[in-house]
Amino acid sequence: QLSEPLANELARAVVGPALTAAHPFFARYEQASSRAMQKLCSSAATQLCVSAGDIVFSSGEAAQSAVFVRGGALAYCSAAVSSHYVKARGVVAEQALWFTWFHRGVLRAASHSDLVTVSPEKFGQLTRRHPEAHAGACRYAALCLAEIRFTEATSMLTDLPLSAAVTQELVRLAFDEEVV
Repeated sequence: QLSEPLANELARAVVGPALTAAHPFFARYEQASSRAMQKLCSSAATQLCVSAGDIVFSSGEAAQSAVFVRGGALAYCSAAVSSHYVKARGVVAEQALWFTWFHRGVLRAASHSDLVTVSPEKFGQLTRRHPEAHAGACRYAALCLAEIRFTEATSMLTDLPLSAAVTQELVRLAFDEEVV
């Protein structure tokens, strides 16, 4: 059996790239606390394989996790989006990490896909134990919620991520201490 530090480092090496490649928040989170990122990868993240046709989630379900795509392709459909393919380095239902979220559409595997899911409860619990990562995560969550509320006022919400430009700006605002 591996020692806990070695198991954490192995989990970081296997799972971490799926998170940091899909979302800039996790790259900054890791910069703030590499220990928090190791614990996230070893205790809050789960690797999942799905086959073509498998439903990952359906509209109206309470979100149980954020979904990060390591490989394969998933098809997302909702009232607002007729069809959107999510491929490697993609993320769906990030909102579940920041607040209670009910899925707005259906996510189905278009091909055999390798996923990483992150439990909001475990993510929150471990992040609270790492103040250097917790501060940025709290600021990002507040900014994300404000952006979601703005989006909801002007269009229909989906489980898809915010635009890359908006996400980059929210991450910058959350982690750049001069702005806070």
